[in-house]
Parts: sequence; C-alpha cells; structure tokens
Amino acid sequence: MVGGALASIPGVAWAAKPAPCPSGNKCGKNCCPDTTFVCSQGKCSCPTGQTACGGQCVPLTTNQNCGSCGNACSGGKTCQSGVCACPQGQSECGGVCRDLTTDVAHCGLCGSACAQGASCVGGQCVCPSGKELCSGQCVSSCMGGQVLNATTCECECPTGTTLCPGNNSCVQNCPQGQTLNATTCQCENIVCPTGTVLCGGQCVSTSCSSGEVFNVATCQCEACPTGQEACGGQCVQSCSSGRVLDPTTCQCACPSGTTLCNGSCVQNCPSGQTLNATTCTCENAGCQPGTTSGCPSGQGCCANATPAGAPACTSCGFCITCSYEDGVYMNPITCQCECLPGLVGCNSRNNSCCPPGATCCFKSVPGGASFAGCCPSGTRCNTAGETLVCV
Repeated sequence: MVGGALASIPGVAWAAKPAPCPSGNKCGKNCCPDTTFVCSQGKCSCPTGQTACGGQCVPLTTNQNCGSCGNACSGGKTCQSGVCACPQGQSECGGVCRDLTTDVAHCGLCGSACAQGASCVGGQCVCPSGKELCSGQCVSSCMGGQVLNATTCECECPTGTTLCPGNNSCVQNCPQGQTLNATTCQCENIVCPTGTVLCGGQCVSTSCSSGEVFNVATCQCEACPTGQEACGGQCVQSCSSGRVLDPTTCQCACPSGTTLCNGSCVQNCPSGQTLNATTCTCENAGCQPGTTSGCPSGQGCCANATPAGAPACTSCGFCITCSYEDGVYMNPITCQCECLPGLVGCNSRNNSCCPPGATCCFKSVPGGASFAGCCPSGTRCNTAGETLVCV
C-alpha cells in the first residue's frame, strides 16, 4: 500500500525487480537453461566438445546421444567416435550385437543356429560327446565299423560289408556259395535242400514245367528254342522222320516195331526177311529165285514176288510168271499177278498195268497179243513197228 502510494507521488521513481532464473545460472541479462552452459560475453553457450540437446550441454559421444542429439545406442552397441558400434569381437545380427564364436543362435554367421543340444565353439556347431552333426541335428555316433549316411542320417556298413546281429558290427561279405551265420558272424557253406540248387546266392527249385529247362544264368525255368525240346534238364534237337526222343539217352530213336532206314522209320521186316538198306524194303534172306534155298519147307523162291521186284518165298509153286516189267508182280499170298502200287490193270487178269488215265498198248504176236507198254493220256499207240510209238 505504501509502495503504491509512493509510486503515485510525482517525482518519485523505483527500479523494476529482476525476473527470477530457475537454473540459477545467470549470464548478464540472460538466464542459461542449465548449469551445464557457460557464460561467454553475456551469452549462454556449451563448453567446447559439447552440444545443446534438450536444454543441456552434452557430448555427442555418449550412448544416449551418439553423433547427434537423441541418437541412443541399443542392442549392446556402444558409442564409438560418434557412431553406435558393437564391441570388438562381436557382430551385429538383426540390430543386436552377437558373439559369432559362442552364440548357438548365430554360430559363425548371423542366423546360423546350432541344432538342439549342440554348442557353438569357435564359430562351429559341436554336438555333445557320443553324437555327431547330420543335416542340422545331433544324432548318435555310429559304432561297429558303420558310417553315417549324410542323406538319411542313418548308420550303414561300408560297401562290401554287412551288419552282423551277433556282434552288431560290420563284417566282410561272404563269397558266393556261402552265407553269414547271424550268431557267430562267420561265413558258412550253403547246403540247398533236395530238388534245389544254389543259384544267384540262394537256393532255387529246378523243377520246371513240361518243355522247360532250368537256366543257371537267369536262375529261372525257360522254354526251349524252336526246333528243340527238353530232355534230361537240357534242350536237345527235336526228332523228325517219325523218330521219337528217348527220355533216357536223349537221343532220337524209331518207335518200337520200326527200324531207321535212310533217315526214316520203316516197319520191321517179318521173320525170314531182311531190310534192304538201299531200297528200305524187306527182302527174303538168302532166297534164290527158282530154288528152295532160303525158303521154309514146302515153299520155293519166285522172282518179282514183291512190289519192289524182289524175290520172295511162296507156296504158289514154281512159279507163276508175272512180268515185273509190265508193272506186275506175283502176290506170294494170293498167288495172283497184281499191279504194282499206283498202277491199274489193263485187263481182268492184271498181267499188264499202266498209270491211271494212260493207254494200254498191245501188239499182235503169233497166237495172240503181247503187251507193248503205256502211252500218256491223250495219245494213242502205234505198234506197227517193233518199238512202241505214242502219237
């Protein structure tokens, strides 16, 4: 009240009260924002090496203000010469500093994680004792000579060996003809049951269907090639000319009651006759035409008494004359002249014969007619001379 009264009195003057300085750091007429400022020539400024950040003077080398105001370092990084960087020996992975020599999530490289249970040693994933790394996981180490398959991560025996259950170790494969004893882990000779043979390292049956033989190369029953047939476990040439295969000797032979002659089977000759090896016809053994030599008692030998023109023993008497040259022979059974097979008689007596359709030719002789021969169909006989001419 007094002050107010005095101030209203003319000629009396009072000085204004200075404004307060919250920081307490006065610089001339100015009030510095913070005590970190210095006063220079009536002005507030930061000391050398510091910068005003948010009303304070701070160095730009701290983790909170690294290189610029408010640039705080994170993820384990520190401010180094105004730049946020990882400590020596660490690398930045996704904004966080990591030790690539020991970090199981970043082992050797950022993001290269070790398998569960493994540790990172010197930047390499290492499995615990008794295990080894395969396709990014720790698996049990192989034993008994087995090696780890890098694709399947399974333990396997090396090529040329087999795992034996008896000692759970890899042993050398057995040679052909032997098998591995799973208990003793020793190779033993293979003994195949009756009816089987060792083929391809195993016992297989050799019993084949009819017409097949066992092929030891393929260990299978196979049919014989065309022109061959099975006999005695092998393929042999098929028989021909009426011959059949003997199952005992596997040779072609004529059936019972026949004989091989000139490559064909012919009927065996009756008693008292022999087979002519050239003509393959039966002939009387030792029969001499016009005699009884070589014939049974009461019979005589007649010439041309077979279709082949061979002598034969007969009871017809010595002897009915049948001209073989006229296509006729004497049947030793009927005692009649008969045409040779494939010919027909020129008369009822069949004492002359010609092929079917041919013309029978005769010529006049004293006391009758004589057979002159045969002319082909469509021709006629000319018997005027001594020689038959077909015209």
